[in-house]
Amino acid sequence: MENRYIGDRREPIATISLVPMIGVVFVLACLFLAANGAPTRTLRLAEQEAIFCTLGMEPPERLELGIAPDGTAWERGERLSDAALEARLIELGLWPNKRLMLQPDPDLRYERVAEITALAHRAHIAEVSVTAPMRIADFIAASTKR
Repeated sequence: MENRYIGDRREPIATISLVPMIGVVFVLACLFLAANGAPTRTLRLAEQEAIFCTLGMEPPERLELGIAPDGTAWERGERLSDAALEARLIELGLWPNKRLMLQPDPDLRYERVAEITALAHRAHIAEVSVTAPMRIADFIAASTKR
């Protein structure tokens, strides 16, 4: 701190040096980044993808499911039982950042959509979207063309 004077007065003006404060902020930012663990999480995801690729498994981009009025799920023209649906969701949940798209029939009770969404949540699928309702016959016809 140095003494400066204003005009004729002999009153010292205090000044604050910002260099030590910048150093403290830098150290705190480094500690926060070290404690956050984000690089560790990224490494785990990369290792997971490498393991599945060595096993010859291709990561799915997304899973599109049509849901019939009776509550059965359809994928690419094939009917899925509840056990097969749960296994398929768990398989999708193993991959990071994958999404599930549900296309319910207009006559479907919405409780079934909530059940499938809860299954997806338990399978660690982060992104679930429900699209506009479509008749199951139209969904099967459209999904088999892809």
